[in-house]
Amino acid sequence: MENGRGKRENGTEIVLFTSINAPIQFVFDCARSIDNHQLSTAKTNEKAIAGRTSGLCELGDEVTWRAKHFGIYQTLSSKITKLKAPFYFQDCMVKGAFSFIKHHHFFEENNGGDSNERCIYLWRSLWDIWKVV
Repeated sequence: MENGRGKRENGTEIVLFTSINAPIQFVFDCARSIDNHQLSTAKTNEKAIAGRTSGLCELGDEVTWRAKHFGIYQTLSSKITKLKAPFYFQDCMVKGAFSFIKHHHFFEENNGGDSNERCIYLWRSLWDIWKVV
């Protein structure tokens, strides 16, 4: 994935494509919802503990999350760094256990009224960097 300055970002990349039978604005809002995110991550007990802790994320909002992964509680803070409603938003890690995490969320509406979300997850852990050295 290019970083917007014509350079490729190195790291692990996962692309998810979801088609939803709903208007684009509804899908966009659901993807920005702190409350929906907490419901979808109930198994890891992920909670918003600082910054915006409920409602819809807007440009510039920061959220600090606490979750249990691999038996260890971790915190991660992210910020909405780009937003063009209802077509795109980007969130980036500003503090956490990875060297970087960036999510690109793209939305489009089909003629039939269905909406698609394409989410690109990019990350690089400190372990990934250590393996290269």
